Amino acid sequence: MVVGDESEPFVRDGKNVFAKFVSAVGPEVRPGDEVAVVHEDGTLLGVGRAELSADAMADFDTGMAVLIREGAASA
Repeated sequence: MVVGDESEPFVRDGKNVFAKFVSAVGPEVRPGDEVAVVHEDGTLLGVGRAELSADAMADFDTGMAVLIREGAASA
């Protein structure tokens, strides 16, 4: 799953990702799947559990997309 600059500091701090900030996600992602959250430049920001399907993440403007389990420390 890919997010932009707006979400980067929050995900690194272990905060959750909301659907409106998801810029790309693999079509195979289903609720409950473990996902890696990366910045648009490919940097790993964190890992967590998908709360929505890939289709729902693309369609929704509200709601939690990923419950972050662990954020990546800033370099």
